[in-house]
Amino acid sequence: MAKHSLFDTEELAATYDRIARDYAKDHAGDTWAYSMREGFLALLPRHARVLDVGCGPGFDARHFAAVGHRVTGIDVAPRFLAMAKRNVPNGTFLRMDMRALSFEDAVFDGAWAKGSLLHLSRREALPVLRELHRVLRPHGVCFVSVKGGRGSAAVAESDYGYRYARPFTNFGRAEFRRLLTRAGFRVREEVERVKHQPGKHPWLQFLAEKQ
Repeated sequence: MAKHSLFDTEELAATYDRIARDYAKDHAGDTWAYSMREGFLALLPRHARVLDVGCGPGFDARHFAAVGHRVTGIDVAPRFLAMAKRNVPNGTFLRMDMRALSFEDAVFDGAWAKGSLLHLSRREALPVLRELHRVLRPHGVCFVSVKGGRGSAAVAESDYGYRYARPFTNFGRAEFRRLLTRAGFRVREEVERVKHQPGKHPWLQFLAEKQ
């Protein structure tokens, strides 16, 4: 996998491997994307093929499988993939870089990328969105959430008893909408979810359809 200094995939994978167990416990009850998740599901055909991009421990993948969809999850962190396989025994989970998807064209009905593209550099966002567009079938649906704001930085954290840093790129709402359009999507719905905590960036959530 290519290295991009701040956006080093192997370093990010090692960080998530280190905190995987505690991170999974901390995020098991996340509900902030539930309304968009139901909107995403409403646009899928029965028994759809869904790609979970940056699947983590597999919490969303588990829900997709439970309602009858065929799930493929990708992540760069081996421990997350192991958790996802336990959480979704009938799913397929692969170690894969979202910047180079090794899938054929037009094989998925939906792509779910919750909180994963925010670890890309700004220049990588459009190529990755185009990759998601490529692997979706005509009128396939794509959900993406990123952090709102400006700039890119490695954010130092000390949760879970460890000191670590993760790279983040923040996007303007109109900026990311334009990226989706340039990648070939039509934005169907967008939501800005503000965290009422000092210094926290809002979540930008987009539900889009392949054109």
